[in-house]
Amino acid sequence: MERRYPVALRKSVQACGIWGLGLALLFTVGYGLLGEVIIALMVDIAEVRATASVYLFWVVLSPVVSIWSYLLDGIFLGATRTATMRNSTILACTLYAVFVAVLVPAFGNHSLWAALMILMVARAETLVWHYPALARSVAADPATAAGGRAPGHDPGPARQG
Repeated sequence: MERRYPVALRKSVQACGIWGLGLALLFTVGYGLLGEVIIALMVDIAEVRATASVYLFWVVLSPVVSIWSYLLDGIFLGATRTATMRNSTILACTLYAVFVAVLVPAFGNHSLWAALMILMVARAETLVWHYPALARSVAADPATAAGGRAPGHDPGPARQG
């Protein structure tokens, strides 16, 4: 019997990617067209509206940049690859902290937003780097692909009745 878990994983990832990108584009267009209206609905102080409008570009950009890290988070969470997620998060957060420490004093709030986008890209890139190993493990271990324990999981001592 042919193992179909790698095919199912690939199809699931593709479907989620298509839906995720579609929704991200929808939010991007929505924020682009209605951003000023949304700000006006949230705040009635002119100075705050003006300041929020300055950073609206980052809000418009965020969905299409961030979707990939959120998609991959879901894939790795579903595959119970928490150690990989932890390690990629540590790396991405370190990169974020460096950018914040270096850029924010010089460039202000725009660099904080840029660092947030860098965090999202770094999260996605570090997980993309690990994705081939995840796909291979699904092909090699049908129990894991079906929702069983991850390879190397230690269930601990058996309970006695």
